[in-house]
Amino acid sequence: MSIIFGILALFFGIGAFAFANPAGVPVFGLAFAAAGFLREFRNSKRAAVFFLLGLATLICAFGTLRSLHLIPSFSKPPQTQTSPNPEFPITGAEVWSVLGTNYNVEGTSLLVMGNGQTMFIVKALINFKPDATHKPIAQSLAKYAVEHGYHKKVSASWGNGVAQPFSGVIGVALIRQSSSGLLSLNSGYRYTFPVKDLEEKTNP
Repeated sequence: MSIIFGILALFFGIGAFAFANPAGVPVFGLAFAAAGFLREFRNSKRAAVFFLLGLATLICAFGTLRSLHLIPSFSKPPQTQTSPNPEFPITGAEVWSVLGTNYNVEGTSLLVMGNGQTMFIVKALINFKPDATHKPIAQSLAKYAVEHGYHKKVSASWGNGVAQPFSGVIGVALIRQSSSGLLSLNSGYRYTFPVKDLEEKTNP
């Protein structure tokens, strides 16, 4: 019976990685492991069974801490989707210093539009609700991307295995980030700028 408890605890421990429920899956595993330890101590005291129960306990404990967000995730979170059209990540999170202000850029991506052309997208996280009046901020970010050649990374990019022509437009998404770190596109605003206009502003 102790072996069965150990197998069940191991099963729940592994399952905790698929169902991050702090009050459920890994806790049930710990309960089975405890029952297995108690039964084995009273009876056979087999080393192999103790090893199985100990391994299951460690996995369940890790799953519980992970479910409670006490252990940081090692996986890279996906970028915020700014459009129902396909997006392909180009660069990851960076800090851009623009006109003396540091902006947390969640990442850049290649957006494939309905006409088959692509648009370079900059996703910047901000702590205010953006609107049309914040276009100068978005323009400064787009200009920064042009000055540092970010848009050239997608001019010859591929999407879905087919070469995608660059539209010559850079999109900037200002996304509000709450104090808790949550993002919401309902509190975001998107802007578009032709690369030609940005290059003219860069090289008057």
